[in-house]
Amino acid sequence: MNIGKFDYGDIYRFLVSAGLVLLALSILYPWFVLTGSDDLRISQLEYDALTENSKELFDRRINVHDTLICIIPYVSFPLLALGLFGIIFGLIKWKIRQGVSDSNDELELQLKKLEIKKRNLDFDTEQVDEKTRVENIEKEIEKEQQNAEEEEEVKVAEKKPIAERALDVEQLLIDKINDYNPMDYEVKTHVRIRNNHEFDILLESNTVKRHDKIIEVKFIQTNLNFTSVRDYFNRTSELLKFYIHRYDINARGYLLIVVDDDLAKGDQWTRFYDKVRTYHSEIKHERLWMGCWSRDSFEKANLEFIYK
Repeated sequence: MNIGKFDYGDIYRFLVSAGLVLLALSILYPWFVLTGSDDLRISQLEYDALTENSKELFDRRINVHDTLICIIPYVSFPLLALGLFGIIFGLIKWKIRQGVSDSNDELELQLKKLEIKKRNLDFDTEQVDEKTRVENIEKEIEKEQQNAEEEEEVKVAEKKPIAERALDVEQLLIDKINDYNPMDYEVKTHVRIRNNHEFDILLESNTVKRHDKIIEVKFIQTNLNFTSVRDYFNRTSELLKFYIHRYDINARGYLLIVVDDDLAKGDQWTRFYDKVRTYHSEIKHERLWMGCWSRDSFEKANLEFIYK
């Protein structure tokens, strides 16, 4: 028992109940007074036939009745005003308090859902090792080359291996995400959920006010072909769809396309960049955002908007 915590909800309910009683009294009082005068209506002959004591009692009743009639406005109107005040004030306060109570109940429900979601995610999630990540990158590069309309040889002399350079871009993104994190999210990198859904970055919300975000980054190093971008977008969309259905119906997705600086120049790069932007604006996916950068501009890019 929590002594000292007063339940104002009971007071407001009492005010409403008292207001209804006062309102009823303001109507019943004049009704009883006016309808209770029937036995006072006698003829002069009947009055003259009364004894002196009866006449005195009858006269007293007449005087009391007249007094009660005279004070009807002074009784009914205050009762009516107090009743209406009690009802209106009590209902307003009661509604406000009930709204707060409902909000607390909703918050408690959301916290329980958040706890269940985090427990399910922890159970379903496993780390993707670097060997698997390299294999996945190599498969994506091979797919890019298959999608290319015209194969273009890329100058990779005196550069790191292609897969390693892709890992560097992923690490650059991870560093940026960690720097921007407002501490409302737990940053999970290179995770696999339920054995077959792999995410570059998963931002798992720690509060009910924010929702989870998935981030995919793709580093294009061999050919500027839009087919690969469309494939990446569709795959990310499927990942987001799975996550929304399984964990967070309000989750958001971000697909970040980064292009090697050797490709990000000239008219072909300009057409490719415009095509990516046009595709993103036309597809109008409400929950999946896509952006495109050159490797150099990505290193300078401000990605704080992801947390907004």
